[in-house]
Amino acid sequence: AIEGQGFGDDLPAAVAAGYKIARGETALDGSNATPVAHGLTTCVAFVATLKGTAAPGDSTSVLTVNINGANADVYAWKHTTGGAAGNPTLVASTGTESFYWFAIGT
Repeated sequence: AIEGQGFGDDLPAAVAAGYKIARGETALDGSNATPVAHGLTTCVAFVATLKGTAAPGDSTSVLTVNINGANADVYAWKHTTGGAAGNPTLVASTGTESFYWFAIGT
């Protein structure tokens, strides 16, 4: 249980007492996907968010993730013009921006 933060022993059923949290900062390697070794035996959730304070402009603007055993594969996307009626669409990014991540598992 997480004491002193309002959680007490009343954890939701989906939260196991033995869960661990791993976290870090990684740079995209431009290969799309960038593998991240989370260090957990079993990863049940992984979240990644771009590092920065400015709007991404034409650079990487969206990250998606696929948990893949000992790694989480982080995919980067940027917008381009095109699509129906000139609406922007997303294409794979080969950017090297940094992102923060955390993983939950055992």
